[in-house]
Amino acid sequence: MKKHSSHPSSNDKMNPSEPVGYDGDVDFVEDIDSKSDSSDENATAIAADGLIPFEAEDTSESVASTPYRAIHFSDTETPEPEPIPLPLHAFDGIQSIADDPDFQVVPQVQVDGSTRVKSPRIRPNYWIKAKYFIIPLTIIAIMVLVYSVIKIGNINERLASPLSINGQSVSHSEFSFMYHFVLIENGVDIHAAETPAMLAAPGEAGFATNRDFFIDIAAKELQTIQILYDDATLHGFSISDVHVKRAQAYVDWLATKADAIQVDFETYIKGTFGQNVSRETIIDTLSKRYFAEDYAAGPKLDELKASDDQAEESYLTSRNQYDIVSYRVLRIVFEQKDQSFISTAHLHAQEIIEKIEHDQSRFEIVAADYFSGEAKEALLKPDSTLISNVRFNNIDNLEWRIWLYDTSRQPGDCTIFEDEYGFPILVCFTARNRQVEPLRNIRFFYVNQLVEETFQQGLPAGEVIPMAQTILDSISDETSVINLETTYADEIQSGIMRAVQSGDTYRGKYDSDFDAWIFDPARQPGDKTMIELENQVVILFYSSVSTNPEWFDRVNSFIRMNNYQEFLLEKQNAYPIKLNPEGLKHI
Repeated sequence: MKKHSSHPSSNDKMNPSEPVGYDGDVDFVEDIDSKSDSSDENATAIAADGLIPFEAEDTSESVASTPYRAIHFSDTETPEPEPIPLPLHAFDGIQSIADDPDFQVVPQVQVDGSTRVKSPRIRPNYWIKAKYFIIPLTIIAIMVLVYSVIKIGNINERLASPLSINGQSVSHSEFSFMYHFVLIENGVDIHAAETPAMLAAPGEAGFATNRDFFIDIAAKELQTIQILYDDATLHGFSISDVHVKRAQAYVDWLATKADAIQVDFETYIKGTFGQNVSRETIIDTLSKRYFAEDYAAGPKLDELKASDDQAEESYLTSRNQYDIVSYRVLRIVFEQKDQSFISTAHLHAQEIIEKIEHDQSRFEIVAADYFSGEAKEALLKPDSTLISNVRFNNIDNLEWRIWLYDTSRQPGDCTIFEDEYGFPILVCFTARNRQVEPLRNIRFFYVNQLVEETFQQGLPAGEVIPMAQTILDSISDETSVINLETTYADEIQSGIMRAVQSGDTYRGKYDSDFDAWIFDPARQPGDKTMIELENQVVILFYSSVSTNPEWFDRVNSFIRMNNYQEFLLEKQNAYPIKLNPEGLKHI
């Protein structure tokens, strides 16, 4: 059977004005009948689908009725029915397409609900003219572009790098922090009303303004940090937790400053160091800085240390700087200041020199014969007149210094100087040696007591010891001692406290009470103590002891520092710095 589209062509449409017996109808039916033979296969297919044609009893029924009956299939095999001729006389009165026997209405078939498959709901396409959405989008794009040029362009300008090192840009936030950090380190109150005027004033070292001076310091600081950082990482070193903790200690100190004025921490950071600076910026920048400092003071200096030949050559060039002398001294004086008594004293001094026979060890024994009572008993004690390990710079009297440090001086050499009255001062040279006792590295932290009479800043008398004890208890290692400089930065700046590191501590450099503790043979790195002095308490932390004799460390310090400066100068040429005025405008 021939199938037709649901929208028939013009040839299939019926003309309602034509009579029922019009030839067009007859031709249409005959056409169907003429094709009945060729439709046997289609009829078989219809039967297989279960649709059995039947003769309509009333052709006047509604067009909604269907010419087919719905049936159910059973599991038993149904024999294929023979084709049944269509009763075409029932369709003589076709008036609409619905009456067309070739127009098949979807059959109503009962289906088990459990096996029903729902067809997806297809949303109809509604076509909108392009002009209705392209024009508004174009307007929005133009507005965004204008905003980007005005707003985002300004942000890019504000975030422009103020500095490049070896062609690598330093971020705006990093430079902004370092610049303000340098100001704070140099005692500048960033929030003071007069600070802008001070920074705009003519600067030092030929700079147009103080601002330019501090910008140059910050730029060179970052340059040095980058040089050392690259060199350290090249040698296998890296930033450790120690450096991060030191940076965190600084952040914690800043947090106390923000809390003191009841300001949000991030707001305080931006108000102090710049709008683009964050907590992470501070920790990253300071961790890198502390790492570079430790590398420069440790592994790098060891790498640049003097060779044995260099050290010996340097020592021989300036022996007075690396030697110590010992001598015995005796002043012979009478209560009477007459010339006769002065002459007698000189005579005794000359006799003592002759009697010791150039043996300085007999000095006290021979000299005791010229005294009596307590003075004699004191002289008979071994080495009672010995002054040992005196450094060149510690001898104030120029005449004495020249005689004692004469390179031709030998043990047992003696001479006579005079006091202000003319009485003799007998000096006998004992020895000259290199400085061999290893240097100690000691960290001191002073807590001062307030003394109004001398205008000494400090804590009230009753608070000094408790505060010092609190600080002492907080010390666990050298890093914790270093962090005190950050924790008590305000007190240090005001003079209430003071932090000092002495990496070249030698016997006699400090008070005897300090020496007794520092040079105790039982002393170990990490030891700490608290010593009370007049109007202050001092906390001592024993950091380390050198493995070299003092003279070598002193010689080496000059040589390696010279080598270090040469290293930096060479690297500075390879790490040129360039300031960007556009980026600096917003610092």
